[in-house]
Formats: sequence, C-alpha cells, structure tokens
Amino acid sequence: MDLLDNLGSREWAAPSSRGSLWSGDKEYAVNIWVQKSRLMLKRGRRGWHCKTYLDGVGNDPNERFGSGGRNSTKSPQSMGCIRKMQPGDLVLLYQVDDESFYAITQTDSC
Repeated sequence: MDLLDNLGSREWAAPSSRGSLWSGDKEYAVNIWVQKSRLMLKRGRRGWHCKTYLDGVGNDPNERFGSGGRNSTKSPQSMGCIRKMQPGDLVLLYQVDDESFYAITQTDSC
C-alpha cells in the first residue's frame, strides 16, 4: 500500500505502516505518521504551509514559529492520533497543496 493511501482529508493520518529500527542488536517497532499541512482549510479558513514552520519567522531559523501546546490542535480526530504516538515513532511532514514531503522527524516523548 502506498504511504499516501491513508491520508484522506484528515490533518493527521493514522499510521500507514509499522516498521522497525535497529540499534545494536535490538529491534524497535515504530509507527509512521503523516502530518498534513494545507494553505486553505475547510469552510475557507486559512491554513499554513509547512515551510513557514521549517524556515522560522521571517526566514530566520533561530526564531521558531509558534507551535504546540494545549490550544495548538483543536481537531478531536488529530488529538486522538497524537495521543497514540509513542517515543521513537516517525513523523513525516506533508504539504497537500504541492504534494510534497518536507521533513521527517522522530518523536522524543509523548
């Protein structure tokens, strides 16, 4: 199954695959999550491009775009996905508008 098959219209896609990482002689199972960004949300609400977050405020990478916290995600569906994340899971940052992946990261703590 293609990784994008699970994207649908949600901001966070459920794990589309289960993989494993190796460290020394130990194998660790990880989920792969896709966080989607789009410029225009439903009902005409303004979204954002993930480059805004990655490039920093005013293209200054030392001044980070505000993200996270209790009021950052309002979607119950997205919060449900976030609650299922485990340390070590992989998160892919996907921009819907230009159908591109911009970043990959690994969760530190959940």
